[in-house]
Amino acid sequence: MNSLPRLIANTFALLLAELIQPLFSVILGIAISRYLGPTGLGQYSFIITYVAIFEPVAAFGLREIITREVAKDHTAADRYLPTAFLFGTLATVLCGVVMSVIVWLLSYPQEVLKAVYLMALYVFCSTLKAYLFAFFQAIERLKQTALISLGETVFRVAGSLLLLTLGGQVLGLISLLVAGRALALLCALVMVRRVIGSIHYKIDLSLAKSLFPQAATFCATSLVFILYWRVDLLMLTQMSGLAVAGYYAASYRIFDVCTFLFNSYISAYYPQQARAYATSLTEFESSATKSVKFLSIVALPLAMGFTLVADQIIILLYGRTFEGSILTLKILIWSIVPFAIVRVYSVCLVTSLHQSFDFASNLLVLFVNVGLNLFLIPGWGAVGASIATLASLCIFVVIQHLFILRRLFCVPLLTLLWKPLVSTAIMGVVVFPFRAMGLYVVIPLAAVIYGAALLSLRPFSADERGAILELWRGFSQSALKRTPHI
Repeated sequence: MNSLPRLIANTFALLLAELIQPLFSVILGIAISRYLGPTGLGQYSFIITYVAIFEPVAAFGLREIITREVAKDHTAADRYLPTAFLFGTLATVLCGVVMSVIVWLLSYPQEVLKAVYLMALYVFCSTLKAYLFAFFQAIERLKQTALISLGETVFRVAGSLLLLTLGGQVLGLISLLVAGRALALLCALVMVRRVIGSIHYKIDLSLAKSLFPQAATFCATSLVFILYWRVDLLMLTQMSGLAVAGYYAASYRIFDVCTFLFNSYISAYYPQQARAYATSLTEFESSATKSVKFLSIVALPLAMGFTLVADQIIILLYGRTFEGSILTLKILIWSIVPFAIVRVYSVCLVTSLHQSFDFASNLLVLFVNVGLNLFLIPGWGAVGASIATLASLCIFVVIQHLFILRRLFCVPLLTLLWKPLVSTAIMGVVVFPFRAMGLYVVIPLAAVIYGAALLSLRPFSADERGAILELWRGFSQSALKRTPHI
């Protein structure tokens, strides 16, 4: 099997699993909000968010190292997996103690305390599963990881929905989450045994010593990234209560699903940009510029669309109990615009060997985000947290843009953004009077207005139009081949 079909198959498998998980997460969030209300959703979201901070610490950055080294030599799995298991076990025990003590000191409700204690087992299973998934990634058998992830998600969501209908509470939902992760770990172990036979649990001390400094760097980067995206919800639970955190979590789940579109693009864009930097700096610059333009063309109308119908979306998904999430969503959803640009810029920095600046800028913006949350949450609650997220992401874009301008190339942001901005504004003005007519009217109308306005401004070059037509022909021919003859 040559590399291209394998790449396509692996990419499709990962995208399928990554698409289903956020969608199922939204479904589960809707069910929790309906059965347990804002406080229940706030408790559940806090537990997941809080524990997520400790997961990269427990994994200790070894997943990336396992993937890199085993990809070079598949037999290296016998050396790296046992050593990683040792590191992971020790780090998990430490993380379990720390996260339990912290939540106890902060005097959370008993149900939250018990759930966090139980999640220590979840972190242990997640760490070992991450190492085994790294092995599958290294040998390019990602269908196995996608299958395990899909099975775990279905088990968790289906079980949780059944439990909620039977009157279950947050602790029961967390128990199902832990059980699903333990079953996923067991499945991964079975699949690894089928590939390489039994794992020889012999610790290589010299390898452990050499891994420590490398792993610490990866661990620090992962921790900063997780903290940036989770700190707002954690601060809300302490400063405004679990119910307000629930309102924010409801909006954030919608934002999270939207970011999947851009993360999927970045997953395919990253290796291409890495090759371009090594072979052609002109192509490297061109690819980054086009990516910013294309993602902005998608992000801007998406943000405007959700702003116009935020009230209908929230009430449809969560009910009138969550009307407090409407303004939060209207603000938070605009974060997808700087988010899309930041993701492109981050790839440019990492592939051009400026990962140290990428880490430093992530750390700086984390502090900015925390500062803004401290200032805004006391007076504005969930709305303040959404403003902090949007503002810090805009600052992130400015920092990265200036560095890329100075060290790499010029990205003409205003030139790239003005046409989709004008088209989005026209869409908003035209659709605004009709926003109460329902989603079935507003969404198609907004799409037509935006498309017509954008095309009238001719945003694509001749080469880009040719590439789009070629892509469309490929999809059309593929669809015709799948259509049965009658």
